[in-house]
Amino acid sequence: GAARNAALEVVDTPYVMFADQDDKLLPNAVERALAEIDSTNIDIVKFQSNRKVKKSVFVWEHIFRFSAIRDVRFPPITGGEDTAFFWELKFLKLNYAEIKDELYYNRPNEGSFSRAISPKYIENVFEGFRYMKAVGRRNHVSSLWLFIKLFPHVFWFSVSVVCKHFTLKNFKSIVIGSWNLLSNRREGVYRV
Repeated sequence: GAARNAALEVVDTPYVMFADQDDKLLPNAVERALAEIDSTNIDIVKFQSNRKVKKSVFVWEHIFRFSAIRDVRFPPITGGEDTAFFWELKFLKLNYAEIKDELYYNRPNEGSFSRAISPKYIENVFEGFRYMKAVGRRNHVSSLWLFIKLFPHVFWFSVSVVCKHFTLKNFKSIVIGSWNLLSNRREGVYRV
């Protein structure tokens, strides 16, 4: 998140795309994405990657009109930052389009931070959930609505960790992260 934010501070182009260092754009990807965003005059175009995820929250599967996202930033975390970024975009009521072209190739790296589920990674993801909660409050969203919208993110992340990467330390991190999220503890980082 911090690296992407640093890049957003120096952008001087009308469009922006994000790519991870170990991935690649397929031939003509930028041209194809730009053609779609220009012809439709919308803010964000989603394209496909080899990941084939139906509801993607990966920023690297999108091209953004920079003027539409100029003031949005990622939480400075590694793990869950894309979800938090898109959460904030929802409050801006931007225009989206989707194309079926596969333009991005993601190379999963088993040694990456996001694949090595650890208490530190879990803490980062919950930091993203707290960021999302702060964004909701900043946009005057009720506590009930926030709970209803955040619960699926927290639930499915927690279930995934418990089912696929269970250790007592990971489980403890989920319990602590959930408690802090519900009790508003450690939310001072993202004051509203």
